[in-house]
Amino acid sequence: PLDYDITDDGAEKAIAADTACAAQGFEIDSVASSTFTFTYCAGSTAIASGSVIVVEIGLNATNGGAGDTQLTNPAQQAGDGTADTPIITIGGTFAGTGDILVAIIDGVTVSVTVDETLSFTLASDTAAACPETIGDTDHSDDTGSGAIAIVLSSVASPATADNFEFACQLATVGTNASGGYSTTIEEDQPLTSVGLDVILDGDCDGTCTTTTSALWGTNTNSGFGYCLEDVTGNPAETADGTDWASANQCDDATPFFKVFPETPATPEPVMASAGPISGDQIRMGVKVSFGAAQAAGAYTNTLTFIATPTF
Repeated sequence: PLDYDITDDGAEKAIAADTACAAQGFEIDSVASSTFTFTYCAGSTAIASGSVIVVEIGLNATNGGAGDTQLTNPAQQAGDGTADTPIITIGGTFAGTGDILVAIIDGVTVSVTVDETLSFTLASDTAAACPETIGDTDHSDDTGSGAIAIVLSSVASPATADNFEFACQLATVGTNASGGYSTTIEEDQPLTSVGLDVILDGDCDGTCTTTTSALWGTNTNSGFGYCLEDVTGNPAETADGTDWASANQCDDATPFFKVFPETPATPEPVMASAGPISGDQIRMGVKVSFGAAQAAGAYTNTLTFIATPTF
């Protein structure tokens, strides 16, 4: 009975199974061969002429409980785009008959494909934008610096021994990947001269590593490292919520630093998002200090960013 509701001018009528008929209600006699037979139970008040009788079947029936069986449309006979018109015939002993034509046409499927996108750009930064909190001499505007070059020109001069030298770069990521993206960084070698002299990565003020950040304010603690700052969004903090929390970034009063992992070590996360993003951006500050006994020469290495979307 839950699969059937019958109303008389909006008033619900009781529905009973076969042989359980009660006054003021209907009995379901049979459901067979696409024919539903109902009986208005004996002793019921006559339904007035002109009344509107509504029969709800299947999932449309909600009185007393939800129906759980739905009518199934007949198999399509007409071609695509043309409606079939099966007939529902109403008849019985109540002196009322009629046909209902039902137009059934397939729904229109709408589809669209959005191509996958991933963008990653590097750009040079200005000394005015690079945070003074990194400390000492900013070389962001030095000649030769650009999107794929960071030039710390005075590193080659003994006069700069035991001073911090630093510069900044901007990295921007955008993707429509549903799972967002992750970006890592690594270096191919320590800062190395043509004569194979090396400026070691160091350990900041004694505690930073490739995976753990720490303060680096003592310029006699030689080495090469970096800090991160969120510019747009919070990709750096998302990538590593402990080390690049807002109080430890390049532009904060107490910036923290790490050293770059060297290939083939595991690259370190520097940017991330859990969902699509149009323009996450970080500022990376690189910093170096060396002692007076550091051999003269032009020292270089290559930093590699790897941006991976999750579609």
